[in-house]
Amino acid sequence: MQGIKLALYLVMLTTMLGSAAKAQGSPVDAFSKFVRDGDYNQANHYLANKWINPADVDTAQLFYDVFTNRYSRDILANAGAIDTLYNYLNAIGPINFNRAMACGYEKKSRCLLVNHLFSGARQEPIAYFVDRGLDPNYRASGIVPATVPLLMRIGSTYGIEDLNFIVSKGLTLGADTYAITELASYREEYADDSYQLTLPANYLTLQRLNMLDMLVIALATRVKEQAPMQSLRRRTLCEFIAYAAPSFTPTFDYLSHVLDSIPDFRGANVGRLEQRNNRREVYEPFPEPCVTLIQNMAVSHGNLGTVINRFAGEGDTATANWFISILNSQQQQ
Repeated sequence: MQGIKLALYLVMLTTMLGSAAKAQGSPVDAFSKFVRDGDYNQANHYLANKWINPADVDTAQLFYDVFTNRYSRDILANAGAIDTLYNYLNAIGPINFNRAMACGYEKKSRCLLVNHLFSGARQEPIAYFVDRGLDPNYRASGIVPATVPLLMRIGSTYGIEDLNFIVSKGLTLGADTYAITELASYREEYADDSYQLTLPANYLTLQRLNMLDMLVIALATRVKEQAPMQSLRRRTLCEFIAYAAPSFTPTFDYLSHVLDSIPDFRGANVGRLEQRNNRREVYEPFPEPCVTLIQNMAVSHGNLGTVINRFAGEGDTATANWFISILNSQQQQ
């Protein structure tokens, strides 16, 4: 009996000691906390006294943690602190920006720094990281290409000039393909309400999409913007889609998808202006470049009669008549 009690005691003691050690953390944990707090003087004690082995410090993960938690909400204002953090950690061990990092709740997810940057960082921060080894084309299995958050923000956060700048820094725009499995599970904070991309109704029958497909999905996805900015974003996206269209083959029915997703794209809104909340802020609910884009989609649509019947059946005679006029113009040519 005494032997059994002694064995149980030893088990309990081992468990308590293990829990205490876990609660106290390791010297690397303590060092990392000082770095996260920006207290480099205290962190230096761990290096100077050899309390830690520099090889045990995951400099890339630690940089990502500090950057995303403390500095990324205003990168330009925190530029000096970010540079200090980078120089400090990179001297301990070269920082590899091109790898998936542990992130999210209890760090059970995987994230890429390039995706984080392309969710709103301006030209200067993007250039800073690219100059220090970030590959704007880097991909990791199970994570959407960085062009997904980038294209989602064309017309609002990013203009065509920004896009050209990022291309000048090495982004190979148009080379990405997009797996439906990744897009369906992707959560986009910029997307309205559901945090999901608005995928075509038949997405389960698709496998991989091209950049033009992704642009149309971005256009169809409503985002967290007021109506005037929604209009500006859609205008820019429609112009970009028209520019890119000759280089790609559509994978799904663009016309049906856009009409299903954007109630503003209707015949009654062609050429119409609205004013926001009685302010002198005028915008187009159906921007002129989008009108032209929808007309071109209708001309190339294989079954425009079905589209016309749909709107006629819904009682939307303005849209039905608009498409009838497009169909008649096509037949007269």
